[in-house]
Amino acid sequence: MTTKTLFSRNALIAAVVIAAMAIVPVALAGRGGTHGSAAGVSTLTVSSSSVAAGDKFTATGCGYAQDQPVNVTVDSPSAQYFFPVSVDGNGCVAFGEYTSEAGVYTVKTYQAGNGGKQDLLATATVTAT
Repeated sequence: MTTKTLFSRNALIAAVVIAAMAIVPVALAGRGGTHGSAAGVSTLTVSSSSVAAGDKFTATGCGYAQDQPVNVTVDSPSAQYFFPVSVDGNGCVAFGEYTSEAGVYTVKTYQAGNGGKQDLLATATVTAT
């Protein structure tokens, strides 16, 4: 191979790598590839920041992949609850949970990302008084 051929070949490889680096993030963002977790696209909001102990709170959020469930954990002062919820056609979730005792409850949503690993997408808190 001549030096000119090697230079042309290396220039072509570099151009392909640069193009791939520009396209991959756009493709992932478009399909919610990492569910926008790095960009903060997935949201979670609780109905009230404070409820009476024993009362129910509701939570809603959007920005989730529609093709798989969202896994929810609720950390109470003494336990952790886990349950899956469905994602609607707009990429949104809605669910409710009862508090059992006074204290802070941390609600987290997860969805399977690349390789099936559950990615934490959003967190919200509610206090039971």
